[in-house]
Amino acid sequence: MAAPKQKTARLKLKGDCSIYEAFDLRVKLQELLQKAPVVTLDLSAVERVDAAFLQLLVAAQAEAEHADTRLILQNPAEHVVALIDALRFHPSMNLPEEHLPEDPMTAGT
Repeated sequence: MAAPKQKTARLKLKGDCSIYEAFDLRVKLQELLQKAPVVTLDLSAVERVDAAFLQLLVAAQAEAEHADTRLILQNPAEHVVALIDALRFHPSMNLPEEHLPEDPMTAGT
């Protein structure tokens, strides 16, 4: 029988999050997604990201949804949000509302 999931899990990422760190991060995320119904990634100390890291986050979001787990990106630095927006990955990310792009239909109202 599988062990029950703990309530939440939190991982604070620091420094570079790029293709060079992707494998290790993938392993950590898979472990956390199996252990908790809510996984929070604190991105406040992330200094540099690349497309490989964002692809990993998109894949982790899909895996979380499949496992009935919620993956939350917390405190993303502005440069992280800018890259997410530039690559139009925000629909695939669970970003806090204050980091979502403005809806052009409701902007300025």
